[in-house]
Amino acid sequence: MILDERRRAIHELGHALVAMSFGWPIVNVGIDIGDHSLGATQVVHPDEDALLEVQVSEDEQITVREKYEQLLIQLAAGSAAEELIYGGIGDSGDPYVPTSDRAKFLDLIDRWQLRATDYGALRFGVDQPFAASTQAAKAIMTADFYEPLFDFLAGLLVKDRLLTGPKFYEAVLQYWQSHVSSGVGSE
Repeated sequence: MILDERRRAIHELGHALVAMSFGWPIVNVGIDIGDHSLGATQVVHPDEDALLEVQVSEDEQITVREKYEQLLIQLAAGSAAEELIYGGIGDSGDPYVPTSDRAKFLDLIDRWQLRATDYGALRFGVDQPFAASTQAAKAIMTADFYEPLFDFLAGLLVKDRLLTGPKFYEAVLQYWQSHVSSGVGSE
């Protein structure tokens, strides 16, 4: 079963909104972007390979680990958004499809484990790391606040198929100005 357009938009927007919360610039967010992909979110984030190679002092280890955990949380954020809005994850998370979020997540975990003795275990351990990262992403995207924002942005993404970084930020700002600052969609 192929996921519907709105659900794919929600999934990709989860990645984008969590990345934005970490202060990572959004390059673009898209669905049906032509490479047999259901969707993609491109952000400028810490380079995971550079994080694996860096030699840091004991004081800097926590920062490296936090950045690494943020990468994992951002990869799980699409599934987290689906859980928040739809109550469950669709069929796009097959870990055997090399381009899936779960496959990328597992690859990152595998590469991190090679250095785990240097930096210590991840905060949420190695048991069920995808589920723990999904929970962390959901904590960032509280349903009461984010659901109306998801609806607004998903409508734009389904219509346009691609939101460039500037268009994404403009849409978030437009939503914020017309809904949140006026008290609509906030508590």
